[in-house]
Amino acid sequence: MKHLRKQIAGYLLTLILLMAGIVFPGSGEKVLASGGSMTVHFLDVGQGLSILVQSEGQNLLYDGGPRSASSYVVSYLQEQNVSEIDYLISSHYDEDHVSGLIGCLNAFQVDNVIGADYIHDSSLYGSFMDAVAAHGLEVQHPAVGASIHLARENLQFFTKGISKESNANSVAIKLTNGENSFVFTGDADFNCEADMVNSGLDLSCDVLS
Repeated sequence: MKHLRKQIAGYLLTLILLMAGIVFPGSGEKVLASGGSMTVHFLDVGQGLSILVQSEGQNLLYDGGPRSASSYVVSYLQEQNVSEIDYLISSHYDEDHVSGLIGCLNAFQVDNVIGADYIHDSSLYGSFMDAVAAHGLEVQHPAVGASIHLARENLQFFTKGISKESNANSVAIKLTNGENSFVFTGDADFNCEADMVNSGLDLSCDVLS
């Protein structure tokens, strides 16, 4: 019964967002913001997620897909003339989201790493942390409502859960460029969605992933 209630709540949330005119992009698509100043790439990594945001020479990577897509993600970024990643964000540490990030950490200069604030019981998590440390960096955990900037874009953080369930720890973000806005949620579950709704932050957006 509890699982059924979560499913129904998820369907209702999706219906509300669709009625509000929010777009759910497919894999491998590019979305151009107003004025062409920002491009958002939704990479086709199969199961999992990987999103590249480019704006005025700066790059943000949100998740990197599974191990099987790691070389593809690196190649795709290189094709987009990426040599430096200003912000690398791991929504959470499941294999189908973090594996490709390790490949990117090994292939590119990375300036900032942001991730979920929990410890994942896997060797892959250790490999990710080792790759971050090799850059002389630590994983940052911004507070709910905190904002950073990518070129002209504002990036706000919605969630900072600490849960036994990996998906429930997903770092959700809102990217705003002028009149265009995007919300990336990783694998946020029902509890994460409830936390976002109860946060009082503006969740409205044009594109939801």
